[in-house]
Amino acid sequence: MDWKILSESVEYENPWFKVLKKRVDTGLREEDWFLTNSNYNAVIIFPITQEGKIVFIKQFRLGAGKTVLELPAGFIDENESPEKAAVRECSEETGYEVEKTELIAELNVRESRTEDKDYVFVVKVGKQKTQKLEGSENIQTILLTPKEALEKTFNGEIKGAEYVATTLLCLLKKNLL
Repeated sequence: MDWKILSESVEYENPWFKVLKKRVDTGLREEDWFLTNSNYNAVIIFPITQEGKIVFIKQFRLGAGKTVLELPAGFIDENESPEKAAVRECSEETGYEVEKTELIAELNVRESRTEDKDYVFVVKVGKQKTQKLEGSENIQTILLTPKEALEKTFNGEIKGAEYVATTLLCLLKKNLL
């Protein structure tokens, strides 16, 4: 049985996430309170060059405490479509011009605690120009073959759950192995 949300309030909010307090009827006992968080909807991009290489990025991530290998990604701005966000984020983080986009999946980040969606796009990219990085970003692009991307996923070099899922999903759905 689905739960019924009886009321909802914002407990905390900043530009990167918000915490929601929800009073719910679970159908099992008295009404209960739960907290969920929202990091806002985002895009994850799986860029493929004309030569068939996949564009990954390396950047420092404070949560991991180190530089990590991941795919380009970012939040969807207010009044922006997921597709436009994918084009913008790919261009900003990698410098590559996007020629074609394809929505592959809508993933729920953590269904138990958040309402956020990650929109996964495969994009065909052309020429690489200059990155348009934000002040704190220092991003290096890395080109991998599909086989190398799979190896780095399985050997743990790619650790972020969203990037592991996106890499495997795109490699399989696009028959790149």
